[in-house]
This record gives sequence, structure tokens and C-alpha cells, in this order.
Amino acid sequence: MFRHYSFVIFVCVIISAFLITYEISPETEIHDDVTVQETVKSVELKPKYLEIQAGEILIKSYDREQAISAGDVIGFSGRLMSSEYYVQKYQNRSYTGYLKSRNISYICYPKKLEVTGHEKGIYSARGSLISAVDRHIDRLYRSDAPVFKALFYGDRSELSEDIKTSFSRTGTAHILALSGFHTGIVLVFINILLIRVPVRKRGFAASGILLAYAFLTGLRPSIIRAVAFFIIYYVSFIREERYSVLSSALLTASVMAAVNPYYIYDAGFQLSFASVISIAMFMPLARRYSVPSFMAVTLSAQILTLPIVVYSFGVMPIFGLAANFAVIPLISLAMALFLVSMIFYSASAVIPFAGFFAKYISQGAIFVKDMLIQINHMFERLPYSYMENLETEIWKIALYYVIILLIYRLWEIKTVKENIYELEELPKIIA
Repeated sequence: MFRHYSFVIFVCVIISAFLITYEISPETEIHDDVTVQETVKSVELKPKYLEIQAGEILIKSYDREQAISAGDVIGFSGRLMSSEYYVQKYQNRSYTGYLKSRNISYICYPKKLEVTGHEKGIYSARGSLISAVDRHIDRLYRSDAPVFKALFYGDRSELSEDIKTSFSRTGTAHILALSGFHTGIVLVFINILLIRVPVRKRGFAASGILLAYAFLTGLRPSIIRAVAFFIIYYVSFIREERYSVLSSALLTASVMAAVNPYYIYDAGFQLSFASVISIAMFMPLARRYSVPSFMAVTLSAQILTLPIVVYSFGVMPIFGLAANFAVIPLISLAMALFLVSMIFYSASAVIPFAGFFAKYISQGAIFVKDMLIQINHMFERLPYSYMENLETEIWKIALYYVIILLIYRLWEIKTVKENIYELEELPKIIA
């Protein structure tokens, strides 16, 4: 790893991003009774309010029943505060950085908000696409729709707090947040559907579908990373060049952080790249000691992601490893069945009997989903299964990573020496 030029670039870019963003001003701009008109980029239903991103403003409206969709032109008035508000009031530099990673500079709690028109464009197109997918999922899955919306395109707004808390405590919350894992399932599904298409054409088609999927999910950092990985792999395959997961991860993270330095405060960005880098580093070590592949992946990913989970969410899942072993195969099956059912349901408009198969397959997806939730609750109820409300300081996290990297470096040196010794002994063995 330390011999990779990509590692040097990555370290330099991340340090530069931190130095650039650390100068967030602790002073808050506050403007009272401001009237603004903006186009809505996205709308998300939160437990207590409606969260609307319009331009560079994040609007938190407590009128949760108001009909607003992406592409709407809205007029609103109220108090406008710069995103530095969270640094000044709560000393929460991370949340301010996260807002800026989404290109949000102001927060508004509106006194009055109304839709004044609609503007066709990229935001409107995404909103229409999400509405169409929502309608299909709601009709086919009804009360079970919230879980499948979270799994497919990351909409967790309708999930119950009980489910969110349960998955967080067992260390399996990542399956409810979009990641490379979900993109991988979609990619496998695409390859199965296009199995008869020549490899090169299949790669082009898969790239286009994955870009559309990334657009549907709102171009979240974890999805951008996964799609970028596939495109890099596909280009390497076409050019017949060697593909390095570690180099791809480090360079992709470097480019994203260089384009938007505030990405380093996004937990999705942190966890997505930490998990891939961790797997790339420690999978060979796990395999050397004959750890089965399905266990080695999960175990390796935990090494670099656990400190981020503790720091960001204040939770340490004691049985997280075991819970992941049990839940991940089920979630993969549930999502695969969900995708098949949605294809049949979409085809029912022109093929009458397709609706029957869609309903039948959806029942299988719901059964698997219920099973994984029950298993997850079982792990949650185990004695001492998790620790909550943990607090740690950033220097402790940094020290953890320094120690891990030193251990990894020592293992690399040991491996190189063993390989050199084997090469030196080979002529003697042959003779």
C-alpha cells in the first residue's frame, strides 16, 4: 500500500481538504424576515418536518402534509441562517461540513411557504422518476414498501424508528443506507439479464444503467464511488490492463475530495471508502489464514469502519460481525427478489399474467425481509449486544489508524521477506 503513488496522492488530498475546510467561520450570518424564491432540488420526509433543498438553502418545514416535489418553484419567507450556525451553537463542525458537502450554505425555518410554479429540468426529471418508482413499490408492497424503498434507492424517511435503531445497534445499518453493496447487487442483476449480450456492449449498457441508478439515488458519495469503480474496472478490462481495487479506491476518493473538500465530513463517503480500502488491505491477510471468503470480507471491512461508526453514531455493536454474517445473505436475496418482482410488475401493463408472478415473487421478498428483521432483533436482544451513547475524540481515532497502518506495514515487510526467501531457496529445491 505504501508503495502506491495513489496512497501518497490520497493522503495529500485528504490533509489539504481538512486544512481548507477547517477554516469554517464560527460566526453565523442571520437574516430575519427574508423572502426568497428558489427551485426545489430534493424533498425528504423526516419524522418531525419536511426537509427541502432549494438552491443553496435547506428548508425545514413543519407542515409535513404540504405537497411539494422536485422541480417546483417555491416562495418562502422566514429566518435565514448560514450553515455555520451549528458550529457556533452546538460546536458541531462535522454537520456544518456535511451541509456544505451537499452545497448547502443556509438553513431556513419558514413562516410561510407556497408553490408558485414548476420548472422542467434535471431535478424535475429525477422527482418524476422517483414518484413513478414509489407508486409501483407502494402498490405492490403496501405496508412493507418503506424497507424496500430504503434498500433500493435510499429513502429512509418512511422507516420506523424501531427498525432504524435496531439495525444501528447490531452494526447492520449499512444495509439500509445506499452503498457499493446495493450497487453490486444491481450490477449482478444487470449482468444476468444481459448474459447473452457481448461483453463490451454489456459493459456499455451496464454503465448507462448504473449512471441512471446513481441519478435516481441523488448522486450520493457511496453510489458515485461504486459506479466509478465499475467504470474504471470496465475500462481496464477493455484496455487489458491490471485492475487494482486499492488504487481505484484511493484515486476515486482523492478526485471526489479535490472536487468538493467537504465530502470528508459525509459519513457515507467515509464509510464507503473505508470499507473498500479495508477489504483491499486485509482480505489477503484473512485468506492467508484460511478464513472463508464470505467471512473475510465482513471481517476485513470492520477494521477501518468501526472507529467511524463509534465516532459518528456513538454506537459499538459487540455482535456486529455475527449479525452481518446472518443478515447480508438474506438482504441480498430479498433485494434480488424485489428487483425481479418490480420487472414483472412493470411488464404487467402489456403482459397480463406478469402481475400474478410479480405478486407471488413479492411475497417471497417480504418473507425474507421479515426473517432478516427478526434475526436482527434477536441479535439486538442478546445480553451486552451493543454499547450506546459512546463519545470519543478525533485524536484517538487518528491514533487507531496510525497503529493499524503500522501493523499492516510490518505485515507487508514480513511477507516480502518470506517471498524473497522462497525465491532464494527455489534453485536448491529444483537441484
